[in-house]
Amino acid sequence: MSVTRTRRKSRGKRRTPPPEGFSLLLLKNGGLGVCGGAISILILLLGGSALCYASPNPHALLFPVALGVLYLSAMVTGWLTRQLHGVSPMLCGLVSGGGLLLLTGLLSLFFPKEGEGTSLLSLALRLLILPAACLGAILCEKKSLHRHRRSGRR
Repeated sequence: MSVTRTRRKSRGKRRTPPPEGFSLLLLKNGGLGVCGGAISILILLLGGSALCYASPNPHALLFPVALGVLYLSAMVTGWLTRQLHGVSPMLCGLVSGGGLLLLTGLLSLFFPKEGEGTSLLSLALRLLILPAACLGAILCEKKSLHRHRRSGRR
């Protein structure tokens, strides 16, 4: 007598939802988001440098283009972290923005500060990374385009 097993349809691996609030999983996803943001900085810098060199005075556009690249990459970082973690967009934005702020702070130690204003202005402009990352995480919210209608037929 043989024992037969019924095969169930494989539906893939079900993920448990991440925990609300601060967790190590959020730090991991924030780190991956910062890595993605660093890659987006490199890509956006290529476009920004092409824009600067195409202008008649490249030095005049250098600082505004660099700030635009920084804030756009902060939004990408918040968006990626929110996509990876999936819970609490403000916390995802703060963690990813803090990581990007830490990364830019470490990089500013190794490169000379040419073209920046005063140190207080530089600090204020860098602190705007946090709201930009939060904005990117909030924009990642999935809004359903079609509302489900309940049919009146029963």
